Amino acid sequence: MTTTKFWRIMMMLLVVATLSVSLTSCGDDDDKDEPNDTASLLLGSWNEIGDDDCLQFNADGTGLLFFIPAYPEDNEMFRYQLSNTTLQIFWADGETTVCRVSFPTSSTMILTYESGYGATYVRLN
Repeated sequence: MTTTKFWRIMMMLLVVATLSVSLTSCGDDDDKDEPNDTASLLLGSWNEIGDDDCLQFNADGTGLLFFIPAYPEDNEMFRYQLSNTTLQIFWADGETTVCRVSFPTSSTMILTYESGYGATYVRLN
């Protein structure tokens, strides 16, 4: 074996060893044991930017649609269910609203509805 061929083989082994170490993963990066931050961020009252609609989410899975200024006769109770980032709102009249929820900050919530419409809310409390 010539010296040049020996060094080529050694360099190829070094490249293969480096790639095998650098391309391996430590496993799934999604920590399933961590609490769902989306659920804790959702709790509280939210006001839609540019509108008088407000949504209140309670820890027991219930909520309230209310308005600023107050129109108590238009308030509507609902139940909700959150699975990862999918929010389902079950209205008293039997209708269901499905949307994706995201939190760019802890005081800003974006609801993206199945229709593609998105609404941005700010935390009231």
